[in-house]
Amino acid sequence: MVALAATALAAWTGWYFATRPAGDWMTDAEAERAVRCLNHNPMLADVRWCAAEWDVVERSGERLIIRIHHDEVSAGFVSQEPAMTACYDVRHGARRVHCPAATS
Repeated sequence: MVALAATALAAWTGWYFATRPAGDWMTDAEAERAVRCLNHNPMLADVRWCAAEWDVVERSGERLIIRIHHDEVSAGFVSQEPAMTACYDVRHGARRVHCPAATS
């Protein structure tokens, strides 16, 4: 029984990380900053007013998806942080979503 539970947990963990939208703590923090900016300025026509590095990739009645990209950070020949592109729906909080295919 324990082996079955451990196998199921390992399978679920693998599935979760394989299908989870891209992002990390830095992109999460930027998405939260976007939400705060939009909450402070709800009449903004463009979220890029808050930060020029955010790209709006989808805007519809219930969705506002922004793309945040960080370039790779390296020291000499060693990569410290890999490049990261993440998308967030910021209309109702910062929720990671998969980037639309044309924007990844």
